[in-house]
Parts: sequence; structure tokens; C-alpha cells
Amino acid sequence: MKSELEKEKLHQLKWQGRVKDWKLIQKNCVVQSFREFMASEEI
Repeated sequence: MKSELEKEKLHQLKWQGRVKDWKLIQKNCVVQSFREFMASEEI
């Protein structure tokens, strides 16, 4: 029982880390796209 809870907790922490990394990557991608957009000649 206890080992099952520990396994579940580790699994949840691992996924929280992955979601955090994914959000950071998405944010960086959006910022980069916006910078390229602002640097383009059309504006």
C-alpha cells in the first residue's frame, strides 16, 4: 500500500515537471515568434 502511494507521488511529480517544462517551451516559442513579427518590415 505504502509503496503504491510513493510510486503515485513520484509519477505525479514527474508529470508536474514535464508540464512546467512544456509551458516554458511554449512561452519561449511565443515570445520568439512575437519578436520576429515585431522585427519584420510590415510594421
